[in-house]
Amino acid sequence: MITAKLFLRAPRAAKSGTGVLYFLINADKTFWVSAGISISVIGWDPQKEDLRPACADYHFLKPKISNYKLKCDLYLQQVNLGALQFSESGFKTAVLHGQLDDVQNPTLVKLFAQFYDVKTICYKRKQHYDIVVAELNTLKPGCRLSHVDHSLMMRYEKFLLNKGNCKNTINGKVRKVKALVHFAQDIKIIKDDILQSVFPLLSSAPAEHLSTVLHFLLHFATTENVEEVVVVI
Repeated sequence: MITAKLFLRAPRAAKSGTGVLYFLINADKTFWVSAGISISVIGWDPQKEDLRPACADYHFLKPKISNYKLKCDLYLQQVNLGALQFSESGFKTAVLHGQLDDVQNPTLVKLFAQFYDVKTICYKRKQHYDIVVAELNTLKPGCRLSHVDHSLMMRYEKFLLNKGNCKNTINGKVRKVKALVHFAQDIKIIKDDILQSVFPLLSSAPAEHLSTVLHFLLHFATTENVEEVVVVI
């Protein structure tokens, strides 16, 4: 269980003056995350982890700290209940910037930005991903990870067919979306492959590719304990 507490860091000998408020987070290791708030040492109650009423700027700082506490509790609740990996950057985004939804349910634009930072892909491939993300945002403005499901992918395939994309191009774009979903699994945003039921287009697949596709379906049926797979070509 990941826990957090508020701690005022100040010089040990300081009995007056100010310190900086930090979140002390115990995860797989200890994280110190500054809340960016300076508080007088005498104005902070370390036992209650809260301001003393006599603190200067009490009425200004109290709502801000209370809001941070609430966002911290909500973020850690999501992480702990989902058995997800703690991220310092995610914590800052959710708690300090108030964008909790962007952590566990990012837009595809932000998810791809993370993907591009981590993965080694050339600029040309990046452009291809940019096109895919832009097309999905055309279908679903502000498209987030939670919007990516079987229904959206069927709409996307139809959208691409209407644009004149060939089957190989469409399958390539679908694979890019699946790569983003697998990346979200890798960084522990989601547990399951939400596009597991989305397969390559088969209706005009070249005959030499069918054995590969059928092998994939057989493997899926075996691992998922599916008794029957029907393929319509």
